[in-house]
Amino acid sequence: MTRTFLVALDLEPMSDINEIALDLLDSLAQDGFQVTSVKPWASANTDQTEDGFNFIGPGAAPLLPPTNFLG
Repeated sequence: MTRTFLVALDLEPMSDINEIALDLLDSLAQDGFQVTSVKPWASANTDQTEDGFNFIGPGAAPLLPPTNFLG
């Protein structure tokens, strides 16, 4: 079963989020987790791909912002 975890990090404004995503992917894999992907959340302060999101990892699929947290 694939489960998603949202993690908030405090970063410097000019941080390379794609590099950080790769670091997170590597760290989790080294700890024995079978990571599907690590996806930086798109924001107005980041460079975005054509569809608005950056994707790191095998089999990455779009992660869209939730429209309704209650279901």
